[in-house]
Amino acid sequence: MPHLKSSTGDKHQTFALVGEAIDDEQYHHRQDMDILDCAEFYAFDQGSILFQYTRVLFHQDSRIFLGQYSGRKTAIGTNLDIERLSAIQEILPEMYRPQDLDNYIHSSKFQVEGVHIKRPNLLQFDGTPHLAELMLVDLKACEILHQHPHVNIARYLGCLKEDGKVAALCFSKYKETLMDKLNPEGLSKVDFINTAAEARSAASQRYLPRIEQAVRHIHELGLAHNDINPENIMIDSEDNPVLIDFDSCVEQGSPLSGIKRTLGWYDESIEVSRPENDWRALKEIRTWLEASTAESFSFGY
Repeated sequence: MPHLKSSTGDKHQTFALVGEAIDDEQYHHRQDMDILDCAEFYAFDQGSILFQYTRVLFHQDSRIFLGQYSGRKTAIGTNLDIERLSAIQEILPEMYRPQDLDNYIHSSKFQVEGVHIKRPNLLQFDGTPHLAELMLVDLKACEILHQHPHVNIARYLGCLKEDGKVAALCFSKYKETLMDKLNPEGLSKVDFINTAAEARSAASQRYLPRIEQAVRHIHELGLAHNDINPENIMIDSEDNPVLIDFDSCVEQGSPLSGIKRTLGWYDESIEVSRPENDWRALKEIRTWLEASTAESFSFGY
């Protein structure tokens, strides 16, 4: 199952299409499209996870579009017939790229070895400029962290500029996520705690104290991360943990409406940015690494 975040905060919820879609019949006469990406979307129904549709991102005539396909991702291939897509929307640059400002740190690093280029995930487009707003949240937090670096926080190298807009953010590249390192099979929380107790405990002792230091540093700057989970902790080439992903990192006391968070790693009743959000998330990670019973979890299994 894809780990995609929605603007409501839940990674596995479907996305509502907002705004005026292109008339499907008017559009379907064009067949020359290049598929850029696709992902399956799911929804919860009485405790079950049900497949909804596959979103298809494609390129045509220097324009980017998003459509829905009723089948699975594996059935798409490289030559999907446009006739089989519905709810087609064009994604304009201003919908996912915030306006550039001269005082932003600009980077010339593009496709350079050792550099991670972070662009908006257009499969999460909802018909609004929300993706641009999230990138701006990410950028503003990274600008602050660039001025106040910490060894266990991702090194921000600046933003890439295209046509007067921010197109991407550049970071040092790290080896793998904590999730990939410890749970490559993608087991659920309850299944994971039944594996390799000694290795999990060793990981907790090595990584969590350093992430706690990074979190304290962020809090001292007046921010809170608000989305700490094993997918947002990288492990570098020297086996040190590094906190990443700052599109939920806002000033303490700020509302979290529209901010992305990860299902199963946060309290859904909390709607304000605060340090306690991060400490509770770290406690959940510690439980994930050290607990032996599912009842120990605070945010579901």
